[in-house]
Order: sequence, then C-alpha cells, then structure tokens
Amino acid sequence: FVIMKGYFQKISNHAVSAPLKGYKNSGGCYQCGLYKKCNSPQMPIGGLGKESILVVGEAPGKHEDHRDTQFVGDSGDYLSSILLDHGIKLKRDCWTTNAINCRPTTKNGKNRKPTTKEINCCRYRLKLAIQNLKPKKIILLGSTAVSSFIGDRMNDIGTMERWVGWKIPDQTYKTWVYPTYHPSYLIRNENNTILHKYFNWHIENAIEHDEEFKQDKRILKLITDEEKILKYLDSLIKHPPEKLALDYEASGLKPYAKGHFIKTVAFATNSYSAVAFPYLKTNKFKKKLIKILTGPSKKIMQNMAFEMAWTEQIIGCEINNVAFDTMAASHVIDNRTGITGLKFQTYINYGVPDYSTDIQQYLKSEGKRANKFNNIDKAPLRPLLEYNGLDSMYTYRLSLDQENVLSEDDLDDAYDLFHDGIIACYNASKEGINIDEKYFKQVMLDLDDKLKQIDKNIRKSKEHKKWLKFSDNEPLDILSSDQIKKLVTIVLKI
Repeated sequence: FVIMKGYFQKISNHAVSAPLKGYKNSGGCYQCGLYKKCNSPQMPIGGLGKESILVVGEAPGKHEDHRDTQFVGDSGDYLSSILLDHGIKLKRDCWTTNAINCRPTTKNGKNRKPTTKEINCCRYRLKLAIQNLKPKKIILLGSTAVSSFIGDRMNDIGTMERWVGWKIPDQTYKTWVYPTYHPSYLIRNENNTILHKYFNWHIENAIEHDEEFKQDKRILKLITDEEKILKYLDSLIKHPPEKLALDYEASGLKPYAKGHFIKTVAFATNSYSAVAFPYLKTNKFKKKLIKILTGPSKKIMQNMAFEMAWTEQIIGCEINNVAFDTMAASHVIDNRTGITGLKFQTYINYGVPDYSTDIQQYLKSEGKRANKFNNIDKAPLRPLLEYNGLDSMYTYRLSLDQENVLSEDDLDDAYDLFHDGIIACYNASKEGINIDEKYFKQVMLDLDDKLKQIDKNIRKSKEHKKWLKFSDNEPLDILSSDQIKKLVTIVLKI
C-alpha cells in the first residue's frame, strides 16, 4: 500500500504476504509420514530451467519414485511432447517439481491422490523453491498443484475447471502463473479431443505470453472523523466523478428483517484508490449520501442487486444511473461456474490473493436464510474499512478491464441483456409479477410437445445410433447436459 499521511489512518500491507524465507521447517514436512514409504523421499527439483519456467505437478508416481526425478512416466512423455511442439524442452528449459515431494501410495502400493494434510505439510518446500529459483513463469498442473500454490492464500479453491486457462500475475511471488490440467487427466480422457485442444491451448498461451509483470498499486483512505467524512461527501457532491464504484458492508445478505444496518461504505473513483468510512446515523450524513447515490455519476457495483436493496431499504432512496455490474460481466465473459466472485476475479486478473482473511468470520451469517444477521458489529473497524475499500477499488478496476473485453469480443449486447434482466428480476422480487396462468400453462404444454417430437427425430438419426453404441444401448436423454456434452465432444468429436 501507499500510505496517506495526515488525517487518514495508516494501514498495513496484510493482503499480499511475503514468500517463505530460509529453511525453517517447523516439523511440517515429516508429519505426513510419506518419506517412510517411498524410494526417493523429498525429491529434489529437476531440470535446468534455462527459460526460467517452473512446472509443478501433483506427486511422484512409480517411475518417478524409482528414478528420483519428475515427469518420466506416461504423463511426463505427454507433457514433454506438448511443450516440444511449442519450442520448449522440459528438462532443459524448465525446472520441475511437485506439490508433494514423496510418492503417496495406497495400502496395495498403487499411486493415489495426496491428502489435504500432505499438501499442507509439503507446501513450504514449494514456497522455498519459488523463492530461491525466482521463475518468470509457473505452470500448475492439476488441482493438487493449484491447492499447494494458493491454498493457504484463498478461502475456497473449488474445482479445477474454474482455474484452467488463466494468466495470473501473482503478487506474492512476482511471477506469472498458468493453471491447467494434469497430463494424467488428459491420458485418462484420451478420446476427449476438446479437452486435449484446451490443454494444448493453455500450454501455448503460457509459453508465448510475454506481457510485462506489473506490481499491484493501491491507496486506501480510511476516514473515521465525522467532520472529515462529511467534507469528503461534499467534495463528491460538488464535483461528481464520471464513474463511481460503491460497496457496503452490512449486517447480512438481505436487509428486510428488522434491525439490519449498513456498517461501512466505500467509494472508488479510479482504479488504484478508494475511500472507506463508517455509516453515520445522522440526518446530515444521510442527506449527503442520498445526493451522491441519486447524482449523475455512473454507478458501478459487484452484484448490484445487493447495493440496490440495501440503499432502498436502509438509506431510503433508489440508486440513479446504475451503469455496470462486474459480477454479471464476469459471467458474460466466461460462463464457468464459481468464477464470478470478486475475490476470485481479483486474484486471476491482478494476482492479489483473498484479502478477506481478517474479516471473513464477522461476515458469515448463522443459518441459510438470507435475512439472517452476521457478526459485523463485532468486527474491528480498521480491518473492516480496509476490506470495504479494497472491494470498491477492485470493482472499479475490474469494470474498466471488463468493458474492454466485452467490446473486443462483441459481447456488449449480451451484457446489456444480463444487466437489464438483473434489474427486472430485482424489481420483480420487490413488487411481484403478474402472469396469465392459462397462457403460461398452454406454452408449457406446447413446449413439451415440441420436445417430444425433437426426441423422436433424434432417436431416428444416425447420430443417435453412434450414441447407442457408445452408451451400451442407453437412449440419449436430451435434457441431460452431461449426455449432450459427451455426444458432441466424444461421440461426434465436434
């Protein structure tokens, strides 16, 4: 952080931690016990690394364990051939290591996936390797490698599908990171030509990517003095910015239960700074806030329905000029599940790991009902303001980058459809919606008849005959997205 002096509070740089230094073990490595059962315990780093690329796999297999080096089995051969297609020799141009440096086996002596405990025990070795080698690029192969690399810096790793293909400027290690599938997964799915194309594309992008690494910059202004908060609001009223990213930290997900409140507010008017302050319970504060929210600035939000609901219910006005929702844009740009959250988007785009660690416990509500209360009133104010400010700042920055992508990929109309749809659904959730039940039922019956006819036509087709051969005579279910995916990618190889 750049620290602002004067009436702003000084804040610490807790969001981007420094890499591990030295060889201090703290007993973690040996606690997993894998070293007792393998031929090559604590396998050393392999390769010459002439192109400064670090390749991280899962764990040594049978062949690797016997030869005391990484990637010498079928997976290694496959990876080497793909890299060679793009001018890279694995052992000459790359360093090689694994998330787990001792071979994990079943009771029968076969390879198995490492446990979370084993990943945690061995993580410090990967950190130490990165610190010492200082690679320009890191290729992470599979979910275990991803979990080892980022698992202690992100609250939720999720599925591998959400990680593959990104180019991440990791701020902790000052290097570019490229997650993709593990070669063994490709070998197990040898008939999935689409999967193999994606893997080849991920490797190609990693090798050819030459964008300069940029260190994250940010200035947070945390104001707690009432007079200075009002003065800041006056400045926004007098000189409305063209765009304004806003974010609230509140007592729950939805504001409709009695007693809910907004705890803090943050505004960002550019990509690299934000101002955060407590929500004051005074009429003077509220009037000024309403002037800003109903003013001409284009409003940017992450999940705009949240801010819209809290604004109307707690502040008592509607937000004017709702211009952009970064969560909706994330989905339009890439429709994979689990990628639209702000913390995930902040990491994959800017390399900043989850900065909610200090505050997350206060934001969780007990129970599954949306109107339940969290413990935000118990949260220490400064970390909460910092968290709030970062949310608004990264929302602003992300919106600009997303607008460029939407324009370049000709997705503006698609975004507009989502944007208008979110507002329509939000309004419907407040006011309800009138429907013609008789018409609705008739449309459903007509659609059902059309689906039945489509199903009949498909069952008579040559494509369905191929499906029956593939599925051991199990008819295709046209409503199953998984079966349709297999038909298109595996059976028809489109």
